[in-house]
Amino acid sequence: MTERPVVPRDADERTVLTATLAWLRSAVVHKASGVDRDIAIGTATASGLDLLGVVRHLAYTERFWFRWAFAGEDVELPWSDEVPDADFQLPPGWSAEDVIAFYREECAASDAVVAAASDLGQLCARERRPTSLRWVLVHMIRETARHAGHADIFREHIDGLVGE
Repeated sequence: MTERPVVPRDADERTVLTATLAWLRSAVVHKASGVDRDIAIGTATASGLDLLGVVRHLAYTERFWFRWAFAGEDVELPWSDEVPDADFQLPPGWSAEDVIAFYREECAASDAVVAAASDLGQLCARERRPTSLRWVLVHMIRETARHAGHADIFREHIDGLVGE
């Protein structure tokens, strides 16, 4: 297993928040690594949710909150009124490695946005209500933790892998 990021207990707020998010992201990657696409898709819930779809959703959620909402970048987002859950859907031909690479790319882009921000109180460029970078980080910690739990259960059902 790859070494997990350390979450320091005595660091400043930005460091603790970003390290916590990094730790959770690594848990998601760990759970999705080495999974066969067809087996992952075949282990979907009744609603169609599957392990790789969860990771793809997290990638787009990173893109939405950090790049689109906070930084104001014009980036492609997959969902629409017609297909509101398109971010959970795996494109044909995408492997687990493709999904993980996409997630890592979006996480790196998010990290660059956070690093460039002057402070955690800085407000999102595109949100209707005042929303700080601090809120975005906490929201992404919650979202990633929730879906890391889903990934943990999916992986256990796929091949019995348990633990962090």
